[in-house]
Amino acid sequence: MKKLTVLALFVAVMGLALVSAVRAEDAKEVTVVGTVSVKADADGKVTAIEVAAADATYNVVVNDKSEGLVALKGKKVSVTGTVLDADGKKTLTVTKFEEKKAE
Repeated sequence: MKKLTVLALFVAVMGLALVSAVRAEDAKEVTVVGTVSVKADADGKVTAIEVAAADATYNVVVNDKSEGLVALKGKKVSVTGTVLDADGKKTLTVTKFEEKKAE
């Protein structure tokens, strides 16, 4: 029974590693220009950040790198990061960003 449990655990870990590798290959680094929108709960805690670009709306992963976008709500920005496209929804993990000044 112990060998079966160890084998099942090994298969599960290898499966997770394979899925992670496939997702990493699907990710592409891009630069997106668009307008920031921020959603928050009743307590003011940020629940979602989006960047609406000409081609799509990108759901931004809320983390240390993306926190600064909150201060740019409603402003035009250039955001660079890794994009995953799953089921027609684009998720952007930010590596850097800057406000786009009016030209």
